[in-house]
Amino acid sequence: MTIKALGKKAGAAGAARELFAQYGYQGVTMEKVARRAGMARTTLYDYFRSREEILYFLIEDHLAGGTEPPPPGPLPFRLARCMAASLQRLEANFDLYRILFTERPVLGDELGTRLAEWQRIILETVGEVIHQAMETGEYSPRGDREGALFMYQALLGQRLNSLILAGPDSMAGLNPEAEAEKLIDYMIRGTGGLKDGHDLHK
Repeated sequence: MTIKALGKKAGAAGAARELFAQYGYQGVTMEKVARRAGMARTTLYDYFRSREEILYFLIEDHLAGGTEPPPPGPLPFRLARCMAASLQRLEANFDLYRILFTERPVLGDELGTRLAEWQRIILETVGEVIHQAMETGEYSPRGDREGALFMYQALLGQRLNSLILAGPDSMAGLNPEAEAEKLIDYMIRGTGGLKDGHDLHK
């Protein structure tokens, strides 16, 4: 695909995203997307076969990237940096998260498969951070690495869901770093095993 074609594809996806935010996913048709993008509907089909395909493109473009490894530091600090990145991603892409939250039953198995792969990529970094801390003896949680990772995922997932349910106004005044520190503190207290002398603020 040429650079010009890639630009048109991205423009069509951006137009669809605006419409999704304005009318909701179910209120948008390919015809509306084509009109907003300033192209013929037949041209739009050269780039996307359906609005589901547009949504998947937006997810992969804005949500599905891996998390950058956090800088060196004690485990709670590193985990909080990973979790803050997820909260910041929600803040920047609340409209897309809301579609995923509300439309998942309608979109079915394909979306579930894509979300599972996206989640796996993000959690790889977190799992590696936990593994490194266990290897050095900094962290010896009750259970094992998978249990600690499950606790991380459960706390983050619950917080993301509550924010999405509360609506975009829930993000106003939210400090992702402070929120992440609080949740990681809950995680560490729940799993135990953190070597004495390590905390979030070192």
